[in-house]
Amino acid sequence: MTKSQIAVLIIAAGYSSRMHDFKPLLPFEQISAVKRLIQTYQAHGIEHIYVVVGHRQDEMREVLKDEDVSIVYNENYDKGMFSSIQKGVRAIDKTLSAFYMQPVDVKVLSTLRF
Repeated sequence: MTKSQIAVLIIAAGYSSRMHDFKPLLPFEQISAVKRLIQTYQAHGIEHIYVVVGHRQDEMREVLKDEDVSIVYNENYDKGMFSSIQKGVRAIDKTLSAFYMQPVDVKVLSTLRF
């Protein structure tokens, strides 16, 4: 399997209620957490990136408009992360061989290896 056959599913649809701030847009090394994840995966050759949005979807779409990602809207984001995972998995291109699920609030180091 090659990197071109792998997708990444970034889950960024929740309320971030325990954090008291919206986690996908928190700054991480001068950019938002969600953009940092996208850049990290792209830098390592992952081309198929899906971002599941829900809460504050309009703001997320605006932030992601120039990114080379597929945005997936989970209208049931209030039902929890599993509903976002399900929605995202259904959106992934069926010709791909595998995917990696990444919650937006789990830090990814720039030394990530595939």
